[in-house]
Amino acid sequence: MPTTTQLQLPRRLSFALLWSAVIVAGSGCTSLNLNPFARTKPLLKESANHPVVEVICLWEPAEGQGLDGLPSRGFAGQLLFFAHGHDEPVKVDGKVTLYVFDDQGSVEDQSRPLHEFNFEGAVWNTYLRESSMGAAYQLFIPYTRPGTKHAECSLRVKYTPPGGGRSSFSKMATIVLPGPKPEGTAARSSHRDHQIQQAAYVDGAVGADAAATAGPASASGIVQAQFESAQPIEQRRSLETYSGQLAPGKSTDLSRLQRLLRDVKPEDAASAQAADDVEPSRDLDEVPAADSSQPRRHRLSAVE
Repeated sequence: MPTTTQLQLPRRLSFALLWSAVIVAGSGCTSLNLNPFARTKPLLKESANHPVVEVICLWEPAEGQGLDGLPSRGFAGQLLFFAHGHDEPVKVDGKVTLYVFDDQGSVEDQSRPLHEFNFEGAVWNTYLRESSMGAAYQLFIPYTRPGTKHAECSLRVKYTPPGGGRSSFSKMATIVLPGPKPEGTAARSSHRDHQIQQAAYVDGAVGADAAATAGPASASGIVQAQFESAQPIEQRRSLETYSGQLAPGKSTDLSRLQRLLRDVKPEDAASAQAADDVEPSRDLDEVPAADSSQPRRHRLSAVE
């Protein structure tokens, strides 16, 4: 007999598909039905018995208010949080962190977030809207790089429950902000695609994603891989478990595993691989220094 979790997954998938259909069917409108009278029951909330296990986001180019209070281009988003044991999105009280990447600068620059937005629980719930399908969060995120040039951006959301615990991550979303393309874009794009192919070959964690994507969306593969490699080891373990790269029981000391793999002789490589099927991540010694490479952080208040 299928377990409760197995029974819930198809319903959650159906809910996501229904949500997408509502958005597409609205004659270009990307908003949920926010009429509170359309619901006949209160919003569901996350709890210790019903923790958040999935974050689904929808982004599109938009214009709104920037960090300086002036008009700015950026991203309009709708976010849904799904909890274990619930089929509809829930209200959350934890911390939400949103990372913004773009395709400007070197490959190393692109691997780090351009900006990091942090929302504490009370502030985050100022964006809560009651929709016919459940709790939905709607907000505008400004693109902080000045100018109006063409930009291919990637956004990812991290949710940390109240009091800590295992974080949940959304999938990397790619959004194109239209504008004049700078000179040399084609050359940089070709170089970036080559780097993506190298990352797909070296790092098995992004091989499937990089091979399955093409064009602007393919940049998110290497961006995601390099950004995750630069995270603290505790966050990397949590993220790897979420992504299915490591089983929960195999979240062991990766640095020790790296040393063992470096000491393996070529003739013993085949037997070592058969003994442990865990795909190693990049060498932790290659993680860039955190002083000059840290993304700019901004903690938004309810007024902003």
